[in-house]
Amino acid sequence: MFCPPIRPVTVGEADHHPPTYQSTKSNTQKDKQKRSSLYICTLNTRTLRTEESLHELELAIENLKWDILGISEMRRIGEGIEERNSYIMYFKGETAGHRGVGFLVKSKLKSQIIGFEGISDRIAVIHINLPKYRKKWTVIQVYSPTEQATKTEIDKFYDKLREAIEKYSENNIVLMGDFNAQVGVQIPGEEHIIGKYGRGKRSLNTSKLHVS
Repeated sequence: MFCPPIRPVTVGEADHHPPTYQSTKSNTQKDKQKRSSLYICTLNTRTLRTEESLHELELAIENLKWDILGISEMRRIGEGIEERNSYIMYFKGETAGHRGVGFLVKSKLKSQIIGFEGISDRIAVIHINLPKYRKKWTVIQVYSPTEQATKTEIDKFYDKLREAIEKYSENNIVLMGDFNAQVGVQIPGEEHIIGKYGRGKRSLNTSKLHVS
């Protein structure tokens, strides 16, 4: 079973860890699902520049279900891979104190990781083999420019994102991250794309993503 990207936060009565509802599945079914599930999440941390901020994140997610965590605004300069006690951290940053993206990946998946790729300080990629899937998986983590950015900067970001998606179109792709956008209310034809709980008006960045 493959679980789509989720936010590592609680948002309702039936979306807690541990859950507040009682499952109707047998123990055997639950055990089987537990063994085969993979949890891919995304989070904007605002900063992971220091060891203190990284430790705060570790404490915040220790009781949450996650296997691959894509991160926006890591704000770590340079590009690197670090092995920690229970996970592997990849980061890509080009400007000190600004932007930066990356991943935390549970150590148990180390042998399945094909590689990391830092396309820019706004787009990072992890390629991974997952059991029971013939195709490779490509997870793309993004941190989009805000709507106050210049048209040149916004166009450059979406051009690079489009190139990455096209380059790995033969793989199974998960695209996630912080698009600095407000989805707004669902409109007809989006029933299988956007949930019914959107609020407010749709922002320009959402429209840009829609046409890209």
